[in-house]
Amino acid sequence: MISLVGTPAPERSAIALALADATGVTDVSLDELGGGEPVELDVSGWSAEAVAEALAPLVDGRVQPSDAAVYLADLTRVHRLATHFDEAAPDWPDDVAQLRDALADQVKRDLENRWLWDAWGSAVTHEDDADRPTVADEVLRWLDEIESGGVGGSPAPPAGVHHAGALHTYGYLCSSLWTKHGWKRTRWIGGGIAAAAGIPPDLLRPIPPSGTLLSNATALVARLLGWELPDGGRPVPAVEPTAKLLGRVIEVATAVKSSDGEVPLAEPIEIRTSLFRSDHQATTRAPNLLVYTVIREGVERVLTLFDVDDTKVESLLHPHSAELGEGTEVRLRYNAWLGGIGSAFVGHRSVTNI
Repeated sequence: MISLVGTPAPERSAIALALADATGVTDVSLDELGGGEPVELDVSGWSAEAVAEALAPLVDGRVQPSDAAVYLADLTRVHRLATHFDEAAPDWPDDVAQLRDALADQVKRDLENRWLWDAWGSAVTHEDDADRPTVADEVLRWLDEIESGGVGGSPAPPAGVHHAGALHTYGYLCSSLWTKHGWKRTRWIGGGIAAAAGIPPDLLRPIPPSGTLLSNATALVARLLGWELPDGGRPVPAVEPTAKLLGRVIEVATAVKSSDGEVPLAEPIEIRTSLFRSDHQATTRAPNLLVYTVIREGVERVLTLFDVDDTKVESLLHPHSAELGEGTEVRLRYNAWLGGIGSAFVGHRSVTNI
């Protein structure tokens, strides 16, 4: 049983409606969620939609009733951590500081693995649909300070540009920004990526039982995309997805669009959107996994990954004919950054359905 506490809190009727919209289940009883043990969830200042997003994994099966207490405890601590960073508060509660330090330790371990760190591209923090950066400045400074102590010889990125892997894992966990798609952290803590990929959800929790959040996410992508794994050095985490490829959108940028027209690129840039789905998963509204990568100079790097619904898959794999072929507009998406050359290109687009 889940007890919603805090002031102000949304009406239970509004939460039930939002939860039905988020999951498609219309007969949810808030009193029966989470198993038999009573669990408190502080929803002070949350909207009904935010509460529904937090409870949805308990409704659609991403989180089992036996794991409800652990899930809600993680969710609460992560939310408090994000809020603490956002407010730049000077004093850290012990449990929140422990989570912050545990995440910092993971970043340090990731930095020691050159293959893992180099598997990712770069990203910025601004969302097209948000009025402020996705991740608070305090979080970015915290990540930058940790990263500056590792991977010797790597040039510092320009201001506002960050390692896409660290930003989209640890940065998103620490983000308090509510977007039109919900919280960025939900893809990890809510188990959406894990369900779509067909792996145990605890591998992508804030503190996984083995590996790190970033190393496990990287191993997941590497195995889904069939990358050749490193022979020496640190072992790749044992992440074995059951998801199968549904299809892939391949965009090849050949020129940059500018106010002066089109400027040819020295070498084409290939952008891939790969879509996967597991046969064995929870009945979620977003049962598919999107993996976004870019290939430059023969090297493929990850930019982001997240769970998406069937409507998104349909729009990507079955576009209008005018969006395919030569001379189409190619845009860099999902906060990706390519060395400052821009985000609007001209090239060609093709789709492969499996």
